[in-house]
Amino acid sequence: MNFDPLQRAVLGELGLVTYRYVGGESGAVDIAPELLARLARAAGVPEAHLLEQPRLLAQAAKMGDDPRAKRALWPLLRALRRDPQ
Repeated sequence: MNFDPLQRAVLGELGLVTYRYVGGESGAVDIAPELLARLARAAGVPEAHLLEQPRLLAQAAKMGDDPRAKRALWPLLRALRRDPQ
């Protein structure tokens, strides 16, 4: 999910921080720091390494309440756990 500048300002005022990934095939993707930390823990890699994974970040941004999107994320996390390069 991408936030517009107003939404980012409101989130900032609430004390929430979003990471913004720029580049790669997916463009810009906003990921909450808590979600990034959980994904890194599930993949067994540092958070900074996840920021270099545009496909995984794009899939994570689609998750929301969609069970299919969540299921599609797990193979990406497992692959990253097997080969963190």
